[in-house]
Amino acid sequence: MPHGRLEYLAAFATAAREGSFAAAGRRLGVSRDQISKQVAALEAELATRLFRRTTRALQLTPAGATYLERIEPLLQALEAAGEALHEQGAANGLLTVSAPATFATRVLAPALPEFLDRHEGLEVRLLLDDRIGPPPEGVDISVRIADTMDTDFAVEAVGTLSRGLFAAPSYLARRGTPERPDDLRAHDCLRYAAAPSPAQWVLSDGARTERVPVTGRLAFDLGLAVEAAARAGAGVAVLPDFLAADGVRAGVLERVLPGWSLSALTVFALVPPASVEAPRARAFCGLLRDAVARRLHPR
Repeated sequence: MPHGRLEYLAAFATAAREGSFAAAGRRLGVSRDQISKQVAALEAELATRLFRRTTRALQLTPAGATYLERIEPLLQALEAAGEALHEQGAANGLLTVSAPATFATRVLAPALPEFLDRHEGLEVRLLLDDRIGPPPEGVDISVRIADTMDTDFAVEAVGTLSRGLFAAPSYLARRGTPERPDDLRAHDCLRYAAAPSPAQWVLSDGARTERVPVTGRLAFDLGLAVEAAARAGAGVAVLPDFLAADGVRAGVLERVLPGWSLSALTVFALVPPASVEAPRARAFCGLLRDAVARRLHPR
């Protein structure tokens, strides 16, 4: 293709759509004379008159109309290719993310301002969603916290969350402090209703594993509510360490059975296969990884 042909084609197509060389020049940010010269050069190269020029209008000749019809799809494809390359290099557009309310509130939301500062072309819509099942329609990335993940979506593990037993000092002063896992049978245990087995806690000290049936009059399907009830002295709760940390520092929560813990949970990012390589999806998975690490190991 001779040098400058793309500029000639753009000048011709824009002049045809705008109806004048002056309007095409304004659209492309060049002078009227430059558009006129580029169209004339294209006509000379093709040895064909593309426009009928009059003092009042710029009209396509039959040959010009046929030529425009043929080249417009090519110009549109070139423009789309350029946009695709740009998309590969930067995280842009709207990213819809669903995440459990507790994780979104305590871990994800505090990390978003810095993330958006780094990606000025990106907009994030965060949906609070504690469901365990498949992601809802229209969501680009779903954050799930579980032991394992079985799904048709692309799955990336972005971190792990350790868990332990916690209670308010006021509760322990009133009901006594459990000394071994079996003592939990006699305590009010705050159950997380969305857990696979909310009525049984599996504890390990690294060498032994104990399966303890637990009872209590309170059950919640939101981690923040479990933590709030534990702070209020309602019973013993299983909490992720990141969720209990502030309460422990403030003296309103205390670790129970510190030598025992529950299995760590994995933070998964579920991404539709078509979006796996999208820059905004890759960038957000990086944010998730950094946010989990920062919350567990604050600077």
